[in-house]
Amino acid sequence: MLGYRGVHQWHQHLLAIGLTLTSVLWPASGTATESARLSLLLRHLNLIEGLAEDSARLPRDETSRYHFDYKRLRNDVQRIRQGVQDHLSPQRAQPRDPLPLQGDYRQDTEVAPMSLSADQASAFLAHGGFTHDASATLLLGMVFAVLLVWGVWALRTAYVGWAEHKLSQWQLLGVAVRFAVMYVVLTYFLLS
Repeated sequence: MLGYRGVHQWHQHLLAIGLTLTSVLWPASGTATESARLSLLLRHLNLIEGLAEDSARLPRDETSRYHFDYKRLRNDVQRIRQGVQDHLSPQRAQPRDPLPLQGDYRQDTEVAPMSLSADQASAFLAHGGFTHDASATLLLGMVFAVLLVWGVWALRTAYVGWAEHKLSQWQLLGVAVRFAVMYVVLTYFLLS
């Protein structure tokens, strides 16, 4: 008996054979009406959409960084189908603005943020005597303290150089602006 994957592969082969036969048997001379060809195209779009939905239900390879975005493909197929249906049975005589297709079906895997489980948090508290959040706050406080001490040292050194006429007023201002920008950027990255 075939498993789900075997049945799925059988459907893929059947779809490929069907598409090949219809493209071979499709009259190229123009004897079929345009509406018949477009109706056949709608059936093909239905098959493609069904195959995409079946493929989206299969388990993903979690080790891969990129995955195929079946939702975007399905949305594009639905847009194409809507355009063909609008042509076959127009609802109004005026032209409409079609929606653009996505065309990009690569989807990056999002990295889930790391967090401690309840067992890990209780073990951390039992052995350390404080929570992991408190240690993170302490580490951030130490980083900001070192940054402020370094900034005060850099500003004092620049001020002494300016007072002794070794630095111009613009160079002193440059040191102050660089420190302020660095402090704001690090605050943004560390606290966001």
